[in-house]
Amino acid sequence: MATNKIRNIGRFIKYNLRKSQARARWRGFDFSKSPVVFGNAYAKSGSHLLLQVLQGMEQTAPFWPLHGIPIRTITRDGRHRSEKEIIGDLDKLHAGEIAWGYLNATRSILDVLSRPNWATYMIIRDPRDVLISHIFYAKDIYTDHSLHKTYQELPDMAARLMVEIQGTQDYPYLPNVDKRFRRKLGFLNNPHIHIVRFEDLIHYPERSLDLMLNHLDRFEIQLSYNRNDAIELIMKFIQPKKSPTYRRGIPGEWKEHFNSEHRHMFKELAGDILIEMGYEKSYDW
Repeated sequence: MATNKIRNIGRFIKYNLRKSQARARWRGFDFSKSPVVFGNAYAKSGSHLLLQVLQGMEQTAPFWPLHGIPIRTITRDGRHRSEKEIIGDLDKLHAGEIAWGYLNATRSILDVLSRPNWATYMIIRDPRDVLISHIFYAKDIYTDHSLHKTYQELPDMAARLMVEIQGTQDYPYLPNVDKRFRRKLGFLNNPHIHIVRFEDLIHYPERSLDLMLNHLDRFEIQLSYNRNDAIELIMKFIQPKKSPTYRRGIPGEWKEHFNSEHRHMFKELAGDILIEMGYEKSYDW
């Protein structure tokens, strides 16, 4: 508890220092014309990669520094936060602020993230790769994870992957793969929310960043660099290996671990999820 308190004080001091630097850098600019920029993600879908992009965007136009603490639906001790609490956090954000979080696509939250003065981004990743990444995170990286002991005790990767697909009642409740990803589908095809694919950021970063900057074009803000220089600047912030949860980050890694039983169970529970997210065109994979 004391460690967390000290960490939060350190974050507060660091944030206010960066805010002073931003005020000096953008002296004379009107922050009120800048949108609220919000980056949303699903756990293990590339949230820290998106975070690095947002940190780069912070340098390109009159924005306040990125908030270091994400807005979550579940607290670290496993308590599910009410929608009122979450929307309360979102309502505290002002013009020019950059924030991020792990939010579900409920109607009320979508209404906030789709406001005219908001520029919202949602990063998505192939759900099969998300499952693999989550297993290694829970088993090897975050030893306080509620599934750490479970995954350590299971005999092999195949058994762990089946738990990820089917879900488990272990605390906190891990729903099956369909329920986990269906609550994110509301972000897709929303004209006010720009979808960023993890795979595109890895393979085609310049094109992905150009499209992300296009999402800001409707606002009366002035980039401090021309478009190409802004992209080049943001590119310098994209360093996946600096993420505290980085392991491999290779698109398509799921193929190394899915056997025929995993494929069958995934298709049975959530085959249409992959089609709706644009990762497959049919059940033939």
